[in-house]
Amino acid sequence: MGMLRLRDQLLMLPLFQGMSRSDIENVVAHTRLGFAKYGKNRVVIGEGDTCTNLCFLMQGEMESVMSADDGSYTVFETIKAPSMIQPERLFGMEQRYTKTFRAATDCGMVCIGKSGVARLMADFGIFRINMLNILCTNAQNRQDKDGHARRDDRREQDQRFAHTRRP
Repeated sequence: MGMLRLRDQLLMLPLFQGMSRSDIENVVAHTRLGFAKYGKNRVVIGEGDTCTNLCFLMQGEMESVMSADDGSYTVFETIKAPSMIQPERLFGMEQRYTKTFRAATDCGMVCIGKSGVARLMADFGIFRINMLNILCTNAQNRQDKDGHARRDDRREQDQRFAHTRRP
């Protein structure tokens, strides 16, 4: 992937938006980037794998698969390029992927190691702000979903309680 094309693709990702072209060229020139290609149906990342890199889907489509712990349901999601893959898993208490990612088409990935991400956050304020925004948005979305599930469970509990208390 040429520097010009990679630069333009990185600028399409929310993490790099707001950075100048010269900043992006600096990132491309001075950051260790890992490149990988995956054929259709190949597992790219497995649920439970350790997250040591911030990975970007730059070409193609992937399918993410997440199953309930008790196996009662499975959620499939299609991810199209360009996308970041579970950035909230890079740092924190639980640094493992929670989904399996499989190539739905031929895919191209770019990865930045944890130390490279830390350096970019230290060197580029806009990168740091974008990362915080993405992580906070993911956390808030997760909390909203969990909150709705709790409210639904509470409503069901109230209905069952009212039903059992009828004369």
